[in-house]
Amino acid sequence: MFASAELMRITLDVLCADYRVCRSFAYDEAAGEPPLPLPVHAFAGRQDDIDAQAMSAWSVEAGGGFTLDWFEGGHFFIRQHEATFLAALARRLGQVVSGAGLAPRAIA
Repeated sequence: MFASAELMRITLDVLCADYRVCRSFAYDEAAGEPPLPLPVHAFAGRQDDIDAQAMSAWSVEAGGGFTLDWFEGGHFFIRQHEATFLAALARRLGQVVSGAGLAPRAIA
């Protein structure tokens, strides 16, 4: 990709659009939308530009429970720690399938 100007342009356009969407989102707590009726598990890179409070905010949306795993690295931590990430993903999926992974939250 880095050797091709066209692929690099396409990739950067997609990344810019991704960041615009992320920056434009504003959670509206007053809307009173119920949390998702399923567990949410998030993975994050410690050196990414998102902070712990923003990641933990996903717990509000998780009616079925919320968990979070942190990895060393930035936005592309998955590429840097692929084997460790895949092991964590398999572990979390196994917990959800077995019913042992996430304690459901009460939905008001």
